[in-house]
Amino acid sequence: AIKLKRIAGLKFYKKILTTIGEDHLDLHNTFEDYLNTKISFFRNGESAILNADSLYIERFKNIAKKHTLYGIERPADVRGVIISEELENVNFVIKYKGNEDIINLHMSGTFNVYNFLATSTFIFEEGYEIGYIEQFAKNIPVVPGRANLLQKGGKNVFVDFAHNPLEIENVLKYLRRFTDGKLITVLGAVGFSTEKKKTEMGKAASIYSDFVIVTTDDPRGDDPVEIAKGILKGVKGNGKIVLDRRNAIKEGISMLNKGDTIAILGRGDEVEAHYKDKTVYFKDLDAAKEELSEI
Repeated sequence: AIKLKRIAGLKFYKKILTTIGEDHLDLHNTFEDYLNTKISFFRNGESAILNADSLYIERFKNIAKKHTLYGIERPADVRGVIISEELENVNFVIKYKGNEDIINLHMSGTFNVYNFLATSTFIFEEGYEIGYIEQFAKNIPVVPGRANLLQKGGKNVFVDFAHNPLEIENVLKYLRRFTDGKLITVLGAVGFSTEKKKTEMGKAASIYSDFVIVTTDDPRGDDPVEIAKGILKGVKGNGKIVLDRRNAIKEGISMLNKGDTIAILGRGDEVEAHYKDKTVYFKDLDAAKEELSEI
């Protein structure tokens, strides 16, 4: 939207920087162009909320002169200090202007703590006190297709929208910490992704997974076989191609034993996959629930 000037002329009340990874390079061609496009969004002088832990934070700070920082690892105006993590939730301290409160976030992943801190920073700037944040945390609904956890008999099924190498790495690194047994990953890539992105997706998946099942995502008219082959090139270790996504999910879940986890990545809550000659209705979460109920 920024690159194609779809939002040109709009004035934003607040702008928030979350994370930056290699994505949308089919449009931007290079990561530097992608990064510069993001940076350009913060040039117009509106107040900005920035992730202090971003690798490129200094470049954003130089452009967004009026900014507030949030983060976990580096000094920030709003800071989170993680106390404990489980697969189902994260407990952390949120600190702001000398005050602090303990938050029990019923979501998986450090990445969700970052999202919570970004939102909290906005809330603080709107004049709310830190005590309000604890109540806010208790009422956050689960977002379909984002860090959704299903469990049965000690077997874990995790459905998430992670669809680029950095997101895949972050999700699987997190799941690896809480998986005593095998970690299996099911993923594909959208059509016309760059060869580099597909290879890096496969590599990221294989680093943390015991087995990788490469399948179809949303081909968008591209050849599903060639997409899958591109991902499999990056898989170092155990992996295979199962083009039919429902069968891939079924096979992955059938491999689970107690203590194992399967990560179904890439589509989140999307409901359509587009082929050259047809559009197919498919939801990962629905398929995962049905297949898990069968074992």
